Amino acid sequence: MIKIADRLHNLSELHKAHSDTKLREYVDETLAFVRPLADGFDAAPRAGLRAAVDHAIDNALRNGAAASAGAVPTTTNQRGLYAIVHPRGGAATTLSRLSAMLRGGATRVQLRVKPADGLTDQAWLALLIDVATLAGRHGADVVVNDRADLAFAARLLGHPVGVHVGDGDLPPRFARAMLGTEALLGTSTHSVAQLRAMVAEGSAGHVALGPVWASPTKQGHADVVGPEALREACRDASLPVVAIGGITTTERAAIAARAGAAWIAVVSALDGDADDAVHLVARRFALSIAAAHGASAVDAVGPERGLSVA
Repeated sequence: MIKIADRLHNLSELHKAHSDTKLREYVDETLAFVRPLADGFDAAPRAGLRAAVDHAIDNALRNGAAASAGAVPTTTNQRGLYAIVHPRGGAATTLSRLSAMLRGGATRVQLRVKPADGLTDQAWLALLIDVATLAGRHGADVVVNDRADLAFAARLLGHPVGVHVGDGDLPPRFARAMLGTEALLGTSTHSVAQLRAMVAEGSAGHVALGPVWASPTKQGHADVVGPEALREACRDASLPVVAIGGITTTERAAIAARAGAAWIAVVSALDGDADDAVHLVARRFALSIAAAHGASAVDAVGPERGLSVA
């Protein structure tokens, strides 16, 4: 068992010092010597161990191909509800609301940092670390908007925080140089042409397109792109696309997911005061997105979150 666990870890890390020859040798060795170890277990653990080895090989080959192409490897969570969190009512209230979102099924969260919130950088960093710690318990990814420096500081302290940069922020290529190849890095685009250019530029790991509908939370936003433009962008993009803007209902979330968006960003619909209400809304969005992606509720958000269609 220890040998299998060690090999799973090594496969996940192999792309960091990528060599096509080394990767192929390592995969062949895994198939010849490590995978048969799983066959020595009883039926129940055997199936799980073989599936884990096969999954690790698939990921290693995919990440190796991405490394050869100069692309950023994909992350563990590949799609779902992308919850955007505003710090409101103090850190304890923010974290309590975030917990409700995570229990409801959010698998990626963004802490939205804005100067108007009046927090010092030290306070922002402390909150970001608390957010990353809480999200980590639920297996969710975390990004902070705009502030690559805060993401960098959190990573120095051992928290795998990424960043989402907008039009006036540090360009993605500089954020990538600061945070390294493993960090989640997203960027905003407002047209199909701009999204294609950003994908071709190669620094981002995911690209947001929006507003898909008029946004109730952002005044003076860019022109609405609409679901058809989202569909066109998703059809061509080689990176995961985040649909954002005006996704205030589960029906719109499902439309965006069926258009091909990997991530559906929800803001105002999750901005309630009561944790129970936020949890229920997150659950409904997560299930709607999962269904539109063709996944079951358990596959999408996990049985530990207690989700059901009801």
